[in-house]
Amino acid sequence: MAQHPHYFIGLTVSEDARKELHTMEQRHSQTLLFKKWVHPQDYHITLAFLGGSSDSQIEKVKQEVREYVKDIPPFSLALKGVGTFGKKDELEYSGRV
Repeated sequence: MAQHPHYFIGLTVSEDARKELHTMEQRHSQTLLFKKWVHPQDYHITLAFLGGSSDSQIEKVKQEVREYVKDIPPFSLALKGVGTFGKKDELEYSGRV
């Protein structure tokens, strides 16, 4: 059975944040037993989960998001802590200060 992609709107994280998150992941890898850990290059901050969508819907969302954020200047977030959520704690997150 073919899997359909799920889409989300997200922010990339800096290289420094990737390193810090990867260190947190390694520290918790023995207590948070996930089937598969996310590769550090794929770390991101999810703003909205879109689920399965058609190509035309995704293109429309991409255009709308680009228009909406074009005048928003860069900003910083500080990460603090780690946790999980989901039916079986299958998703990991790092909270922000």
